[in-house]
Amino acid sequence: MRGSSICLMVAVVALGCDESGNANGVPMTGAACSGDACEWPGGSMEGWEEGDGVRETWDREHGTTGGEGEGHAGGGGGGDGDGAYAGADAGVGYGDEEGEGGEYGGGAGGAGGAVGGEGGEGEEEWAPPPEQEALEGGEIDDNMLFDDYLEYTAEFLQTFGDDPMVHWLDIGRRHFVHVVDAQGRSVPDATIVLSAGDEAIAGRTRADGRYAFFPDAHDGADAYTVQVETAYGRGAGRLAGEQDLVIRLNAVRPAEDTFRVDVAFIVDVTGSMGEEIDRIKRTVTQIAGRIAESGHTPDLRFGLVDYRDRGDEYVTHAVDFTSDIDAFQRAVERVEANGGGDFPEALNTALRDGMRRLDWRREPTLRLAFVVADAPAHHYEQEAYTYDHAMRDAAVMGVKLFPIASGGSDPVAEFQFRQLAQFTLGHFIFITEGGGSSHGSGGSDYEVEENDFRVERLDDLVVRLVEEEMDAWHAEAVGVPL
Repeated sequence: MRGSSICLMVAVVALGCDESGNANGVPMTGAACSGDACEWPGGSMEGWEEGDGVRETWDREHGTTGGEGEGHAGGGGGGDGDGAYAGADAGVGYGDEEGEGGEYGGGAGGAGGAVGGEGGEGEEEWAPPPEQEALEGGEIDDNMLFDDYLEYTAEFLQTFGDDPMVHWLDIGRRHFVHVVDAQGRSVPDATIVLSAGDEAIAGRTRADGRYAFFPDAHDGADAYTVQVETAYGRGAGRLAGEQDLVIRLNAVRPAEDTFRVDVAFIVDVTGSMGEEIDRIKRTVTQIAGRIAESGHTPDLRFGLVDYRDRGDEYVTHAVDFTSDIDAFQRAVERVEANGGGDFPEALNTALRDGMRRLDWRREPTLRLAFVVADAPAHHYEQEAYTYDHAMRDAAVMGVKLFPIASGGSDPVAEFQFRQLAQFTLGHFIFITEGGGSSHGSGGSDYEVEENDFRVERLDDLVVRLVEEEMDAWHAEAVGVPL
Protein backbone atom coordinates (compact mmCIF):
# COMPACT_ATOMS: atom_id res chain seq x y z
CA MET A 1 0.00 0.00 0.00
CA ARG A 2 1.57 3.28 -1.09
CA GLY A 3 1.29 6.35 1.08
CA SER A 4 -0.51 6.61 4.34
CA SER A 5 -4.09 6.14 3.13
CA ILE A 6 -6.00 3.40 4.90
CA CYS A 7 -8.62 1.10 3.44
CA LEU A 8 -10.13 -1.22 6.02
CA MET A 9 -11.56 -4.66 5.35
CA VAL A 10 -13.23 -6.15 8.40
CA ALA A 11 -13.38 -9.92 8.72
CA VAL A 12 -14.95 -11.66 11.70
CA VAL A 13 -14.79 -15.42 12.05
CA ALA A 14 -15.62 -17.14 15.35
CA LEU A 15 -13.42 -20.17 15.82
CA GLY A 16 -14.14 -20.95 19.45
CA CYS A 17 -12.30 -20.05 22.61
CA ASP A 18 -9.08 -21.63 23.75
CA GLU A 19 -9.80 -24.49 26.12
CA SER A 20 -6.22 -25.67 26.52
CA GLY A 21 -5.75 -23.96 29.85
CA ASN A 22 -2.79 -22.16 28.35
CA ALA A 23 -3.36 -18.95 30.29
CA ASN A 24 0.17 -17.60 30.04
CA GLY A 25 -0.29 -16.51 26.44
CA VAL A 26 2.39 -18.73 24.91
CA PRO A 27 1.37 -19.54 21.31
CA MET A 28 -0.53 -22.79 21.13
CA THR A 29 0.33 -25.49 18.66
CA GLY A 30 -2.45 -26.17 16.22
CA ALA A 31 -4.01 -24.63 13.14
CA ALA A 32 -3.03 -21.06 13.89
CA CYS A 33 0.61 -21.53 14.85
CA SER A 34 2.81 -24.55 14.20
CA GLY A 35 6.09 -25.53 12.62
CA ASP A 36 9.20 -23.47 11.94
CA ALA A 37 7.21 -20.27 11.45
CA CYS A 38 6.39 -20.19 15.14
CA GLU A 39 9.81 -20.91 16.61
CA TRP A 40 10.70 -18.37 19.29
CA PRO A 41 14.15 -16.79 18.67
CA GLY A 42 14.61 -15.24 22.13
CA GLY A 43 16.70 -17.22 24.62
CA SER A 44 17.77 -19.77 22.02
CA MET A 45 21.48 -19.17 22.75
CA GLU A 46 23.09 -20.25 26.01
CA GLY A 47 26.38 -19.75 27.85
CA TRP A 48 25.36 -17.46 30.71
CA GLU A 49 27.57 -16.87 33.75
CA GLU A 50 26.61 -15.40 37.12
CA GLY A 51 27.92 -11.84 37.48
CA ASP A 52 27.34 -8.91 39.84
CA GLY A 53 23.64 -9.53 40.46
CA VAL A 54 23.07 -10.37 36.77
CA ARG A 55 23.61 -13.16 34.27
CA GLU A 56 26.12 -12.18 31.61
CA THR A 57 28.24 -13.64 28.85
CA TRP A 58 31.00 -12.57 26.46
CA ASP A 59 31.49 -13.52 22.82
CA ARG A 60 35.24 -13.63 22.24
CA GLU A 61 35.19 -16.01 19.28
CA HIS A 62 36.85 -13.45 17.02
CA GLY A 63 38.46 -11.36 19.75
CA THR A 64 42.08 -10.86 20.75
CA THR A 65 41.90 -12.98 23.89
CA GLY A 66 42.16 -16.71 24.11
CA GLY A 67 45.05 -17.83 21.99
CA GLU A 68 46.76 -17.48 18.67
CA GLY A 69 44.68 -19.24 16.05
CA GLU A 70 44.11 -18.03 12.52
CA GLY A 71 42.11 -14.91 12.14
CA HIS A 72 40.84 -12.42 9.66
CA ALA A 73 42.28 -9.09 8.79
CA GLY A 74 41.16 -6.50 11.28
CA GLY A 75 41.59 -2.89 12.18
CA GLY A 76 42.37 0.18 10.18
CA GLY A 77 42.75 -0.44 6.50
CA GLY A 78 41.19 -3.89 6.16
CA GLY A 79 41.86 -6.14 3.22
CA ASP A 80 41.41 -6.34 -0.50
CA GLY A 81 38.06 -8.01 -1.17
CA ASP A 82 34.72 -6.88 -2.50
CA GLY A 83 33.36 -5.10 0.54
CA ALA A 84 34.80 -1.63 -0.02
CA TYR A 85 32.27 1.11 0.50
CA ALA A 86 33.05 4.63 -0.60
CA GLY A 87 31.51 7.23 1.66
CA ALA A 88 29.25 9.57 -0.25
CA ASP A 89 30.90 12.71 1.02
CA ALA A 90 34.13 11.63 2.68
CA GLY A 91 35.45 9.73 -0.31
CA VAL A 92 36.96 7.17 2.05
CA GLY A 93 36.51 3.44 1.56
CA TYR A 94 35.80 0.80 4.16
CA GLY A 95 38.32 -1.95 3.51
CA ASP A 96 36.88 -5.41 3.08
CA GLU A 97 36.83 -7.25 6.34
CA GLU A 98 38.14 -10.51 4.93
CA GLY A 99 41.72 -9.46 4.15
CA GLU A 100 44.42 -11.74 2.91
CA GLY A 101 46.40 -13.76 5.41
CA GLY A 102 45.83 -11.42 8.32
CA GLU A 103 45.29 -12.45 11.86
CA TYR A 104 44.10 -10.67 14.91
CA GLY A 105 46.79 -9.34 17.15
CA GLY A 106 47.86 -10.95 20.38
CA GLY A 107 46.41 -9.91 23.68
CA ALA A 108 46.55 -11.80 26.89
CA GLY A 109 44.31 -14.80 26.64
CA GLY A 110 42.77 -14.61 30.04
CA ALA A 111 39.13 -14.46 31.05
CA GLY A 112 37.15 -11.86 32.91
CA GLY A 113 37.33 -8.13 33.07
CA ALA A 114 36.13 -7.66 29.48
CA VAL A 115 33.82 -4.92 30.56
CA GLY A 116 35.96 -2.31 32.25
CA GLY A 117 36.13 -2.20 36.01
CA GLU A 118 36.17 -4.68 38.81
CA GLY A 119 32.41 -4.84 39.22
CA GLY A 120 32.38 -4.23 42.95
CA GLU A 121 31.45 -6.55 45.74
CA GLY A 122 28.01 -7.35 47.04
CA GLU A 123 24.76 -5.82 45.85
CA GLU A 124 25.27 -2.21 46.80
CA GLU A 125 22.78 0.33 45.53
CA TRP A 126 23.71 2.03 42.27
CA ALA A 127 24.76 5.69 42.54
CA PRO A 128 24.60 8.02 39.53
CA PRO A 129 27.84 9.40 38.08
CA PRO A 130 28.59 13.14 38.21
CA GLU A 131 26.18 15.36 36.32
CA GLN A 132 27.01 16.05 32.67
CA GLU A 133 25.33 18.04 29.93
CA ALA A 134 22.27 16.10 28.82
CA LEU A 135 22.18 14.61 25.33
CA GLU A 136 19.53 15.93 22.95
CA GLY A 137 17.91 14.30 19.96
CA GLY A 138 15.00 13.99 17.58
CA GLU A 139 12.92 11.13 16.20
CA ILE A 140 10.82 10.32 13.17
CA ASP A 141 8.30 7.59 12.38
CA ASP A 142 8.96 6.38 8.84
CA ASN A 143 5.68 4.46 8.81
CA MET A 144 3.82 7.69 9.51
CA LEU A 145 5.79 9.37 6.70
CA PHE A 146 5.71 6.31 4.48
CA ASP A 147 5.72 8.03 1.07
CA ASP A 148 8.76 10.07 2.10
CA TYR A 149 10.46 6.90 3.34
CA LEU A 150 9.86 5.09 0.05
CA GLU A 151 11.37 8.02 -1.83
CA TYR A 152 14.37 8.06 0.53
CA THR A 153 15.02 4.32 0.14
CA ALA A 154 14.72 4.46 -3.66
CA GLU A 155 17.32 7.24 -3.87
CA PHE A 156 19.65 5.49 -1.43
CA LEU A 157 19.49 2.15 -3.24
CA GLN A 158 20.40 3.79 -6.54
CA THR A 159 23.73 4.79 -4.98
CA PHE A 160 24.42 2.09 -2.40
CA GLY A 161 22.20 -0.82 -3.38
CA ASP A 162 25.13 -3.05 -4.36
CA ASP A 163 27.06 -2.41 -1.14
CA PRO A 164 27.49 -5.76 0.67
CA MET A 165 26.68 -4.08 3.99
CA VAL A 166 23.15 -3.31 2.74
CA HIS A 167 20.53 -6.05 3.19
CA TRP A 168 17.35 -4.79 1.59
CA LEU A 169 13.95 -6.22 2.43
CA ASP A 170 11.36 -4.86 0.01
CA ILE A 171 8.76 -2.94 2.02
CA GLY A 172 7.06 -1.28 -0.98
CA ARG A 173 3.80 -3.13 -0.33
CA ARG A 174 2.62 -2.67 3.24
CA HIS A 175 -0.44 -4.05 5.02
CA PHE A 176 -1.57 -3.48 8.57
CA VAL A 177 -3.42 -6.26 10.38
CA HIS A 178 -5.25 -4.84 13.38
CA VAL A 179 -6.54 -7.29 15.99
CA VAL A 180 -9.40 -6.28 18.30
CA ASP A 181 -11.50 -8.18 20.80
CA ALA A 182 -15.27 -8.64 20.73
CA GLN A 183 -15.75 -5.15 22.17
CA GLY A 184 -13.46 -3.42 19.69
CA ARG A 185 -10.52 -3.03 22.06
CA SER A 186 -7.04 -3.46 20.56
CA VAL A 187 -5.31 -6.74 21.40
CA PRO A 188 -1.54 -6.42 21.91
CA ASP A 189 0.86 -9.33 21.52
CA ALA A 190 -1.58 -11.56 19.68
CA THR A 191 0.04 -14.29 17.58
CA ILE A 192 -0.56 -13.82 13.86
CA VAL A 193 0.19 -16.41 11.16
CA LEU A 194 -0.10 -15.47 7.49
CA SER A 195 -0.16 -18.33 5.00
CA ALA A 196 0.14 -18.49 1.23
CA GLY A 197 0.85 -21.84 -0.39
CA ASP A 198 3.62 -23.57 1.53
CA GLU A 199 4.91 -20.44 3.27
CA ALA A 200 3.82 -19.38 6.74
CA ILE A 201 4.94 -16.13 8.35
CA ALA A 202 4.42 -15.62 12.09
CA GLY A 203 4.43 -12.43 14.13
CA ARG A 204 3.00 -10.61 17.12
CA THR A 205 0.85 -7.50 17.25
CA ARG A 206 2.43 -4.47 18.90
CA ALA A 207 1.06 -2.48 21.84
CA ASP A 208 -1.65 -0.85 19.70
CA GLY A 209 -2.87 -4.20 18.34
CA ARG A 210 -1.30 -3.71 14.89
CA TYR A 211 1.04 -5.92 12.90
CA ALA A 212 2.84 -4.58 9.82
CA PHE A 213 3.20 -7.07 6.99
CA PHE A 214 5.36 -6.60 3.89
CA PRO A 215 4.56 -9.33 1.31
CA ASP A 216 7.52 -8.57 -0.95
CA ALA A 217 9.92 -9.09 1.96
CA HIS A 218 8.69 -12.69 1.88
CA ASP A 219 7.32 -14.59 -1.13
CA GLY A 220 5.31 -11.68 -2.54
CA ALA A 221 2.01 -13.53 -2.86
CA ASP A 222 -1.12 -11.60 -3.81
CA ALA A 223 -3.31 -13.00 -1.01
CA TYR A 224 -2.81 -14.54 2.42
CA THR A 225 -4.93 -16.42 4.90
CA VAL A 226 -4.55 -14.79 8.30
CA GLN A 227 -5.12 -16.60 11.59
CA VAL A 228 -4.91 -14.93 14.99
CA GLU A 229 -4.55 -16.65 18.32
CA THR A 230 -4.44 -15.56 21.94
CA ALA A 231 -4.85 -17.42 25.22
CA TYR A 232 -8.51 -16.43 25.33
CA GLY A 233 -9.78 -16.35 21.74
CA ARG A 234 -9.17 -16.68 18.03
CA GLY A 235 -10.05 -15.00 14.76
CA ALA A 236 -9.30 -15.24 11.06
CA GLY A 237 -9.44 -13.28 7.85
CA ARG A 238 -8.04 -12.91 4.34
CA LEU A 239 -5.54 -10.29 3.24
CA ALA A 240 -5.60 -9.37 -0.44
CA GLY A 241 -4.97 -6.50 -2.81
CA GLU A 242 -3.84 -3.27 -1.18
CA GLN A 243 -6.24 -3.46 1.72
CA ASP A 244 -5.56 -3.47 5.43
CA LEU A 245 -7.37 -5.93 7.64
CA VAL A 246 -9.17 -5.79 10.97
CA ILE A 247 -9.71 -9.15 12.68
CA ARG A 248 -12.14 -9.36 15.56
CA LEU A 249 -11.68 -12.09 18.14
CA ASN A 250 -14.66 -14.03 19.42
CA ALA A 251 -13.86 -13.14 23.03
CA VAL A 252 -13.29 -10.15 25.29
CA ARG A 253 -9.75 -9.31 26.30
CA PRO A 254 -9.55 -10.05 30.02
CA ALA A 255 -8.16 -7.73 32.67
CA GLU A 256 -4.44 -8.27 33.22
CA ASP A 257 -3.08 -9.06 36.65
CA THR A 258 0.48 -8.32 35.46
CA PHE A 259 1.78 -5.85 32.89
CA ARG A 260 5.11 -7.19 31.63
CA VAL A 261 7.70 -4.96 29.95
CA ASP A 262 11.08 -6.09 28.56
CA VAL A 263 13.45 -3.29 27.48
CA ALA A 264 16.84 -4.04 25.90
CA PHE A 265 19.69 -1.65 25.14
CA ILE A 266 22.16 -2.63 22.40
CA VAL A 267 25.11 -0.23 22.57
CA ASP A 268 28.20 0.30 20.41
CA VAL A 269 31.14 0.77 22.82
CA THR A 270 34.00 1.09 20.32
CA GLY A 271 36.50 3.91 20.54
CA SER A 272 34.57 6.19 18.18
CA MET A 273 31.83 6.37 20.82
CA GLY A 274 34.29 7.60 23.44
CA GLU A 275 33.21 11.24 23.34
CA GLU A 276 29.58 10.36 24.03
CA ILE A 277 29.70 7.04 25.86
CA ASP A 278 29.65 8.51 29.39
CA ARG A 279 26.63 10.64 28.57
CA ILE A 280 24.97 7.70 26.83
CA LYS A 281 25.56 5.48 29.87
CA ARG A 282 24.09 8.14 32.13
CA THR A 283 21.11 8.50 29.79
CA VAL A 284 20.51 4.73 29.79
CA THR A 285 20.66 4.49 33.59
CA GLN A 286 18.35 7.51 33.97
CA ILE A 287 15.89 6.01 31.49
CA ALA A 288 15.86 2.72 33.39
CA GLY A 289 15.13 4.48 36.67
CA ARG A 290 12.42 6.72 35.22
CA ILE A 291 10.61 3.87 33.47
CA ALA A 292 10.71 1.82 36.67
CA GLU A 293 8.99 4.72 38.48
CA SER A 294 6.30 5.23 35.82
CA GLY A 295 2.63 5.24 36.76
CA HIS A 296 1.98 1.94 34.99
CA THR A 297 3.85 -0.09 37.68
CA PRO A 298 4.90 -2.80 35.21
CA ASP A 299 6.71 -6.07 35.81
CA LEU A 300 9.79 -4.51 34.28
CA ARG A 301 13.04 -6.09 33.13
CA PHE A 302 16.10 -4.60 31.43
CA GLY A 303 18.75 -6.30 29.31
CA LEU A 304 21.99 -5.11 27.71
CA VAL A 305 24.23 -6.01 24.79
CA ASP A 306 27.34 -3.90 24.37
CA TYR A 307 29.59 -4.61 21.44
CA ARG A 308 32.81 -3.77 19.66
CA ASP A 309 34.21 -5.54 16.60
CA ARG A 310 36.25 -8.53 15.55
CA GLY A 311 39.84 -8.15 16.66
CA ASP A 312 38.93 -6.32 19.87
CA GLU A 313 39.10 -7.69 23.42
CA TYR A 314 35.60 -9.03 22.97
CA VAL A 315 32.96 -8.82 20.25
CA THR A 316 29.82 -8.73 22.37
CA HIS A 317 28.99 -8.69 26.06
CA ALA A 318 25.42 -9.47 27.05
CA VAL A 319 23.55 -8.99 30.32
CA ASP A 320 20.35 -11.01 30.38
CA PHE A 321 17.05 -9.47 31.35
CA THR A 322 16.82 -8.63 35.03
CA SER A 323 14.25 -6.94 37.25
CA ASP A 324 17.06 -5.74 39.55
CA ILE A 325 17.33 -2.15 38.31
CA ASP A 326 20.34 -1.34 40.52
CA ALA A 327 22.25 -4.36 39.20
CA PHE A 328 21.41 -3.38 35.63
CA GLN A 329 22.58 0.18 36.20
CA ARG A 330 25.84 -1.05 37.71
CA ALA A 331 26.38 -3.26 34.66
CA VAL A 332 25.88 -0.28 32.35
CA GLU A 333 28.32 1.85 34.38
CA ARG A 334 31.07 -0.80 34.01
CA VAL A 335 31.00 -0.50 30.22
CA GLU A 336 33.96 1.34 28.67
CA ALA A 337 34.50 2.52 25.10
CA ASN A 338 37.50 0.95 23.38
CA GLY A 339 38.52 -0.86 20.22
CA GLY A 340 37.03 -0.60 16.77
CA GLY A 341 39.60 0.83 14.37
CA ASP A 342 37.82 0.88 11.04
CA PHE A 343 34.38 2.45 10.83
CA PRO A 344 31.81 -0.39 10.64
CA GLU A 345 31.38 -2.49 13.79
CA ALA A 346 29.92 -5.85 14.87
CA LEU A 347 26.31 -4.65 14.89
CA ASN A 348 25.14 -7.86 13.20
CA THR A 349 26.52 -9.99 16.04
CA ALA A 350 25.12 -7.59 18.63
CA LEU A 351 21.65 -7.77 17.08
CA ARG A 352 21.91 -11.58 17.02
CA ASP A 353 22.64 -11.54 20.75
CA GLY A 354 19.91 -8.98 21.34
CA MET A 355 17.30 -11.06 19.56
CA ARG A 356 18.43 -14.64 20.24
CA ARG A 357 20.58 -14.62 23.37
CA LEU A 358 18.50 -12.31 25.57
CA ASP A 359 15.62 -14.32 27.01
CA TRP A 360 12.59 -12.34 25.84
CA ARG A 361 9.41 -13.46 27.59
CA ARG A 362 6.87 -15.37 25.51
CA GLU A 363 3.81 -14.50 27.58
CA PRO A 364 2.02 -11.22 26.75
CA THR A 365 4.77 -8.61 27.10
CA LEU A 366 5.62 -5.16 25.78
CA ARG A 367 9.03 -5.68 24.13
CA LEU A 368 11.27 -2.75 23.14
CA ALA A 369 14.92 -2.52 22.10
CA PHE A 370 17.01 0.64 21.77
CA VAL A 371 20.09 0.33 19.54
CA VAL A 372 22.69 3.05 20.22
CA ALA A 373 25.41 3.24 17.56
CA ASP A 374 27.35 5.54 15.27
CA ALA A 375 28.47 3.05 12.62
CA PRO A 376 26.88 0.53 10.25
CA ALA A 377 27.07 -3.22 10.58
CA HIS A 378 30.33 -4.70 9.30
CA HIS A 379 30.17 -7.01 6.31
CA TYR A 380 31.94 -10.32 6.87
CA GLU A 381 31.93 -13.08 4.29
CA GLN A 382 29.94 -16.14 5.38
CA GLU A 383 28.42 -14.32 8.35
CA ALA A 384 25.35 -16.38 9.19
CA TYR A 385 23.33 -13.64 10.90
CA THR A 386 22.90 -10.12 9.56
CA TYR A 387 20.71 -7.22 10.61
CA ASP A 388 17.85 -8.22 8.27
CA HIS A 389 17.59 -11.46 10.27
CA ALA A 390 17.13 -9.31 13.37
CA MET A 391 14.30 -7.45 11.64
CA ARG A 392 12.52 -10.75 10.99
CA ASP A 393 13.21 -12.06 14.52
CA ALA A 394 11.81 -8.85 15.99
CA ALA A 395 8.65 -9.20 13.90
CA VAL A 396 8.18 -12.79 15.11
CA MET A 397 8.49 -11.75 18.77
CA GLY A 398 6.71 -8.41 18.55
CA VAL A 399 9.83 -6.42 19.45
CA LYS A 400 9.93 -2.77 18.40
CA LEU A 401 13.41 -1.58 17.49
CA PHE A 402 14.37 2.05 18.18
CA PRO A 403 17.83 2.79 16.73
CA ILE A 404 19.57 5.86 18.21
CA ALA A 405 22.17 7.26 15.79
CA SER A 406 25.11 8.81 17.61
CA GLY A 407 27.56 11.43 16.34
CA GLY A 408 29.34 10.78 13.07
CA SER A 409 26.86 8.31 11.60
CA ASP A 410 27.13 8.01 7.82
CA PRO A 411 24.51 7.34 5.08
CA VAL A 412 24.82 3.52 5.29
CA ALA A 413 24.44 3.57 9.06
CA GLU A 414 21.37 5.80 8.78
CA PHE A 415 19.84 3.48 6.18
CA GLN A 416 20.40 0.37 8.27
CA PHE A 417 19.04 2.06 11.39
CA ARG A 418 15.92 3.28 9.61
CA GLN A 419 15.33 -0.20 8.15
CA LEU A 420 15.41 -1.68 11.66
CA ALA A 421 12.91 0.87 12.92
CA GLN A 422 10.48 0.95 10.00
CA PHE A 423 10.15 -2.82 9.59
CA THR A 424 9.35 -3.30 13.29
CA LEU A 425 7.15 -0.17 13.70
CA GLY A 426 9.77 1.59 15.81
CA HIS A 427 11.10 5.12 15.38
CA PHE A 428 14.47 6.35 14.10
CA ILE A 429 16.12 8.46 16.80
CA PHE A 430 19.21 10.59 16.25
CA ILE A 431 21.40 12.57 18.65
CA THR A 432 21.72 16.26 17.82
CA GLU A 433 24.47 18.78 18.50
CA GLY A 434 22.94 20.12 21.70
CA GLY A 435 21.85 23.57 22.76
CA GLY A 436 18.57 23.15 20.92
CA SER A 437 20.24 22.65 17.52
CA SER A 438 18.48 20.40 15.02
CA HIS A 439 21.75 19.37 13.35
CA GLY A 440 23.10 15.87 13.89
CA SER A 441 25.97 15.55 16.35
CA GLY A 442 29.48 14.87 15.12
CA GLY A 443 28.75 16.29 11.68
CA SER A 444 26.02 13.74 10.86
CA ASP A 445 23.66 14.89 8.12
CA TYR A 446 20.47 12.86 8.25
CA GLU A 447 17.93 12.68 5.45
CA VAL A 448 15.11 14.09 7.56
CA GLU A 449 13.17 17.35 7.34
CA GLU A 450 13.51 19.73 10.28
CA ASN A 451 9.75 20.29 10.42
CA ASP A 452 9.19 16.52 10.89
CA PHE A 453 10.73 16.39 14.40
CA ARG A 454 11.42 18.45 17.49
CA VAL A 455 14.58 18.49 19.57
CA GLU A 456 14.24 17.05 23.09
CA ARG A 457 16.49 15.82 25.86
CA LEU A 458 17.32 12.27 24.85
CA ASP A 459 16.21 10.74 28.14
CA ASP A 460 12.89 12.62 27.92
CA LEU A 461 12.45 11.46 24.33
CA VAL A 462 13.08 7.78 25.07
CA VAL A 463 10.93 7.79 28.22
CA ARG A 464 8.14 9.49 26.24
CA LEU A 465 8.27 6.78 23.57
CA VAL A 466 8.18 4.01 26.18
CA GLU A 467 5.26 5.67 27.98
CA GLU A 468 3.41 6.00 24.66
CA GLU A 469 3.83 2.27 24.15
CA MET A 470 2.56 1.59 27.67
CA ASP A 471 -0.43 3.88 27.10
CA ALA A 472 -1.24 2.11 23.83
CA TRP A 473 -1.16 -1.26 25.59
CA HIS A 474 -3.74 -0.05 28.10
CA ALA A 475 -5.97 1.85 25.67
CA GLU A 476 -9.63 1.09 26.33
CA ALA A 477 -11.11 1.62 22.87
CA VAL A 478 -10.11 2.08 19.24
CA GLY A 479 -11.87 3.54 16.23
CA VAL A 480 -12.78 0.39 14.33
CA PRO A 481 -16.22 -0.76 13.19
CA LEU A 482 -18.21 -2.84 15.68
